[in-house]
Amino acid sequence: MVHLMRKMTEDQSGYLHYTKPVFKKSKEVVKLNFRILHQILIIFLSVAVLATFSLPAFARDLTAKEKEVIKKAVQEKLSDPESARFKWLSVSDAESRKSTGITYCGIVNAKNRFGGYVGDTLYYGLLVRLHDNSSPSFQVLVLGDEDFMAYVASEMCKKKGYVLP
Repeated sequence: MVHLMRKMTEDQSGYLHYTKPVFKKSKEVVKLNFRILHQILIIFLSVAVLATFSLPAFARDLTAKEKEVIKKAVQEKLSDPESARFKWLSVSDAESRKSTGITYCGIVNAKNRFGGYVGDTLYYGLLVRLHDNSSPSFQVLVLGDEDFMAYVASEMCKKKGYVLP
């Protein structure tokens, strides 16, 4: 608790005057402030440790088999499958913790019916593995080849924790 202390002083002519207020902290206030600062420091350090060590450890790259399955499924949706150029994103932290099915977002650039590359196109799908040693399968849920579909794919990927270029 903070106490406001005023002192009365007498000048040479005998008049009483108040001095400027003096703020004095009690011992309880000092102890309380120390406890609050201590708790804030513990919370800050805990968050820093979790952010530093926990999150990046779970992100991973796709295996060769997973890339092969995804590539085949995406190529089936394209006009010119042989022209497809893939950019592989790391599996997001939240998704990499799952054991049987993960949502995967990636980027493909392929030629359209006129023979020109359309530019990087985001796709979104589900990679399923029934058992650890079974072959995975991939189902394309959204291929962002139109403005609205690109928006849907982008929002879904962000929601799942992917960092998009």
